[in-house]
Amino acid sequence: MKILLGVLGGVLVVVLGGLAWMGALSRLEVQERDMGPYQFVYVQEPSSDAGRIGRLTDALGERLEAAGITQRKPAQQYYATGRGLQNQVGFLVEQAVSRDVLGTETFFRPIPAQRYVVMEFPFRNRLSFMLGSFRVDPVMRKYLAQKKYARTSAMVILEGDTLLYLEPIAPA
Repeated sequence: MKILLGVLGGVLVVVLGGLAWMGALSRLEVQERDMGPYQFVYVQEPSSDAGRIGRLTDALGERLEAAGITQRKPAQQYYATGRGLQNQVGFLVEQAVSRDVLGTETFFRPIPAQRYVVMEFPFRNRLSFMLGSFRVDPVMRKYLAQKKYARTSAMVILEGDTLLYLEPIAPA
């Protein structure tokens, strides 16, 4: 019995340590700041399935790499359900991208500089996206409600070892 409890305790310590390293216990700070402008290359995706988003991101990254577009940051834009808009999965790039590079199912749009509610979360691996959304979303929702800001869309940008979560500021 003591051996079983020791093993379970050891497993619990490893799991909690892993979650702490991933950012599960990190302090979340909400800021309001001007961000952008951005150049966004993306594909549309109706779901929020992490595996599918990963595959779409990899495929688009390979296409951009083959076209010589190497300066890019993974980014996704998510829209509230019921708005009739599909989520957008892609990259922020430093220049406009031509139609011949994009193909028929890939889109390009500039995003003007604007004021956002911003939160940061550590990036360790692809699981950080999921853990980050579980941690950030409730805090973001509460902040937006307190400030009486509308929930329009959420953008996630991978910037080095940090995930940036952005919500445009719009009155409710």
